[in-house]
Amino acid sequence: MQYHIQEATFDLPPGSFIDRSVNVLVFGDPAMPFSVVITRDYFEEDGSVEQLLREQIKALSTSGKHFKQLEFGTTHLPLHAPAGEPSRSPGAGEAPNAAGAYVTYTRQGRPIHQKIVLAELPARRALVVTGTYAGAWKDEHLAHWASVMHSLRLRT
Repeated sequence: MQYHIQEATFDLPPGSFIDRSVNVLVFGDPAMPFSVVITRDYFEEDGSVEQLLREQIKALSTSGKHFKQLEFGTTHLPLHAPAGEPSRSPGAGEAPNAAGAYVTYTRQGRPIHQKIVLAELPARRALVVTGTYAGAWKDEHLAHWASVMHSLRLRT
């Protein structure tokens, strides 16, 4: 199997493996960065990305104080809308293939605001995209997030 990353491609030996790779993108001031983190996860055979996100939110709710879930929903990716525009509704026969949430909590006295999207991939895999900022998101954070979400194309 060929494994692709931005900088290279390489072969992996035959057999099964678990991809736990992490990509961290940092925008703005390194002292107070807005970050977008991309990770990979797996869900149970009878599960879904929606259930997996609920499990992740439950685990996250114990990692800080004053936890609040502000939004939760499902959608179909790709969104087919320019950044900053409302996304379209899934077409006929298109079931949701992604779940997202917006949560806030306090860690080490700082308010953390996170948006999390889990997108379903083949073989019960999930691509997890998390945007995080220590404070309420500013317009530029919303613009970075919209750019990522509206340009995200899943490889299946």
